[in-house]
Order: sequence, then structure tokens, then C-alpha cells
Amino acid sequence: MEYIDKAGFYESCHRKVLNKLIHVFFIPILLWTGLSISYHVDKMIPVFVGSLYGGYYVYLDRKVGISYLFILATMLFNLKTLSLTGNILLHIFSWAVQILSHKYIEKNSPALITGFWDSFTIAPFFVWMEIWWFFGYNKVIHKKIRYDAWVLHVRRMDN
Repeated sequence: MEYIDKAGFYESCHRKVLNKLIHVFFIPILLWTGLSISYHVDKMIPVFVGSLYGGYYVYLDRKVGISYLFILATMLFNLKTLSLTGNILLHIFSWAVQILSHKYIEKNSPALITGFWDSFTIAPFFVWMEIWWFFGYNKVIHKKIRYDAWVLHVRRMDN
């Protein structure tokens, strides 16, 4: 599974439960508002981008990816819920909350700084995986990811 190494890095940057909860709530909002903002540029952009996200997530993990398709569909059906200004403000607020949670709760830099591309492509998948893992999904892989995260965290502490 391709995402295991990336998940170890992501997990190492998100060790505190409160920070994880903030991300579980705000990362989907970032994706939704991002899709909604792009809708105002061209109505097909969110459909295209949502299809890429969905296909990639099904590729990474069939069960989890298929379940995320329902979330993406909900996002796409609600693109016009907020005005463009409302989407931009909510988007900025969501970024601010997450950056501040890293600074004050996690006491580290956001994964965005060191894993820019993954922050946009795979972060929504990881927060969805957090929910699945909470309910006991694929415990062996989750245990390996947590171990990899611990190793990365210790290495960062040594530097």
C-alpha cells in the first residue's frame, strides 16, 4: 500500500488528539471550500478535481476510498451552499485554525511546510483513515504507521 510511508510522516506531525480532531473537522471543510471556490472559476473544475481525488483514494485503499466517494459527492452537491466570499472566508479560517493548532497544541510546523503536495492530495484521505482506524479498521497497518511515526518523531527530536 503506497500510502503507508506518507501516513507515517503525516502521523508524526499529528500526535496530539486535539490537533487530530481539528484536522478531521477542518480538512474536509478546506477541500469542500476549495472545490466551491473553483466552481466559481469553471463549473467543471470541481467535478474533475473531485474525480481525481476519488479515483486516487480508491486506488490507495478500496474500502476507505469508496466510502470517501460519498463524502466527495456530498461536497459536489453542495458547491453553491455559500457565496464565493463565504467560501473564501471559511477557507482562510480553516487554514488559520489548523496552523494555530500546530503552533500551540502540537508545537511543530504543519505538514504543509515539509510535505506541500501531500498536504493537498492525501491529507483528506488521512483524516478519513483516522476515523476508520478509530473504529478498528486494519489494525496491523495502523500499528506500523504509528511505529513509523514514532521513529520519525524521535529522529526529529535528535536533530
